[in-house]
Amino acid sequence: MSGIHFFSKSARYYFDHAAIKTLAKGKSIYDRTSRMARKAPGNKLINCFRKERGPYDTANRRSVWSMITVPFKGSHSAAFPPELPELCIKAGSKEGDIILDPFIGAGTTALVAGRLKRHYIGFEINPEYIIC
Repeated sequence: MSGIHFFSKSARYYFDHAAIKTLAKGKSIYDRTSRMARKAPGNKLINCFRKERGPYDTANRRSVWSMITVPFKGSHSAAFPPELPELCIKAGSKEGDIILDPFIGAGTTALVAGRLKRHYIGFEINPEYIIC
């Protein structure tokens, strides 16, 4: 299982949740959830999701992100789609910030960081992966 970690030197860190919002699936909480009922006191099932929440067009991104993979022709076997570092960079940094990739591999994170006007530092132990 893989994971993404955001690190900060400060307890007061930058995180822009609005930059990575996704399209909302419906106009009410009922439309957006698979839980149709909950237990009330006395084990009685009640419907609690019909309340309108407003005409939201976007919703907060959830903990599981689905994205389409992109084939990579280079020698790196674990290249990931540019959308992955893009979401992380947009959420965790501002223009001009420095992005650190300690396992730079094919350089996808560096390419995305440059496109988003961030500086970047990367390290790679395997010289076969270095393409520049």
